[in-house]
Amino acid sequence: MAVDVVNAVDVIERDACRTAGGDYCGMEREGNCGKKLDAFFEDILSSLGSIADSHDAFVDEITESTIRKNREDNFRSSGIPRKYLGVELEELRMWSLKLPMTTLDGKDADFSLFDSFIADVVSGKPRALWLCGNSGTGKTTVALAVLRELCRKGISCAYFKMHRIMQDFEETKYFSSRGRKAGDVMKDLCFPRFRVVDEIGRYPVAEWEKFRMFDISNEVYESGGSSIYISNLYRKELSKFLGSACTDRFRGSAMTLEFGGTTLRGSPGELYTEFGISA
Repeated sequence: MAVDVVNAVDVIERDACRTAGGDYCGMEREGNCGKKLDAFFEDILSSLGSIADSHDAFVDEITESTIRKNREDNFRSSGIPRKYLGVELEELRMWSLKLPMTTLDGKDADFSLFDSFIADVVSGKPRALWLCGNSGTGKTTVALAVLRELCRKGISCAYFKMHRIMQDFEETKYFSSRGRKAGDVMKDLCFPRFRVVDEIGRYPVAEWEKFRMFDISNEVYESGGSSIYISNLYRKELSKFLGSACTDRFRGSAMTLEFGGTTLRGSPGELYTEFGISA
């Protein structure tokens, strides 16, 4: 290929030299012919450079657009309910007064906490966030806003409800003919780098749920993943429900936020409804 290019340039040079009125015989470029040749090749190189720059810009634009689309597809395929497809963390900052959140020591929490959480997860630090408190106070909305931001940053994410997880495990026992095993359910839970597990503490058989929660938390702990866990139980009830073996897996890497107030569902203050979903 390189020889073909050299030959082609040689032909162009010879023709250009003849056009300029010079003799071509492999000699050095001199006089009027050489000057015109230099100008001729400078024009070619300039044109090629412009074409290359345009091509690179086009490729960069296509690549960036593809990445954005893939990350948005990751968000939409993460299993979140349709109601929350329009959730945005930046919008929630404006609604923060409607979300009374307190930390373990009783201090009010602001949204900078979620920025730090996202930065840690992106950097590869294992992190867990427990959101607990009354139903309808914004826990799931906040968690899925964080999930969306992480999707945009290229982190694989998924959303699960605890009672659905329990149903999946039960089906592996009673419908074994389908070929799906308990290990397959666990792989689905632990494969993403980040997951949201919602509705913890609602399954009718509490002992089974406690066992599965330990199993999940231990697998995520050992794999170095990050999660947000959501429950309508308050922190003391939640700690008692999970047991020390489970909560110990979160020591040093987790934070608990308690959401107070009354439900926002069905009220003018509800943060997101299906009528506010963005395209």
